[in-house]
Amino acid sequence: MKYNTIEEVLRAMDGIIETTTQDNDRKGYFAALYKHVTVTIAKGIEFGKFEDAARMEKFDVIFANHYLEAYENPDADTTPKCWEFAFDQAPSDEYAILQQIMLGMSAHICYDLAITVAEVAENYEGLKDLKHDYDIVNEALSLCVPLMDCKLDALSPTYDRLSEPFSIEFVNALMLIAREVAWAYAVRMTLIRDESAHQNALLLRMDAATTALEKHIVLHTGPIFTRMNSMEAQMGLSVGDVVNQIASEQDECYAKFLVELEKWGTASSNMNAGQRQATVF
Repeated sequence: MKYNTIEEVLRAMDGIIETTTQDNDRKGYFAALYKHVTVTIAKGIEFGKFEDAARMEKFDVIFANHYLEAYENPDADTTPKCWEFAFDQAPSDEYAILQQIMLGMSAHICYDLAITVAEVAENYEGLKDLKHDYDIVNEALSLCVPLMDCKLDALSPTYDRLSEPFSIEFVNALMLIAREVAWAYAVRMTLIRDESAHQNALLLRMDAATTALEKHIVLHTGPIFTRMNSMEAQMGLSVGDVVNQIASEQDECYAKFLVELEKWGTASSNMNAGQRQATVF
């Protein structure tokens, strides 16, 4: 099913959160966090943060549709391998909550994002017009990382110590790098827009590279995630409880997030149209 507005996207995410909570399905971890991100983008549009509000809503909806289509049709031939891999790990109790979230983030940022940029921009001039608003999204994401960190820390008093190597600054840096890689892929896709064979080959390479990254996340991350997973197993919370906690808009973490969100709404953005680079590279 295709969704046409941010409101429709949010309702679909609410449905996923409800279903995964009832079914104790770990796919709900990413869905719960992603809803917070979508709400933040919607508020950014409302605040006038973006040069082209209509284009940003279109962008956000197209981007979300890639995830929602994969979630709703996990076994379809058109579903990318990176999403298949991410969803296939959900039944496993061997991975930490943060690992499950990172699997969804990897598929969505490293694969879906480049496709969305190329689709919305359409051509080189479109890329130049889009770049400013694309970079403003980084400000929105910088609000959501502390929210995720707070939610996970609230699960256990020892979580903060275990997750120290994955500081807010570190996760923000990783996302910025991933988004820059996605932009580079989008530029390439735009330049070969009329060369379907080359585009298909590029998509296959992107999918394979993203899947390889996901395998690294679950197989080669060392003792930190192992200790996190062991601690999570001792908390006695069901998967549904964790999904609910991440999704909650009634806790102290979300209250702090709303304060920062309102500050963002009244502050000047770190970049304005006059500061935008003339090139997409």
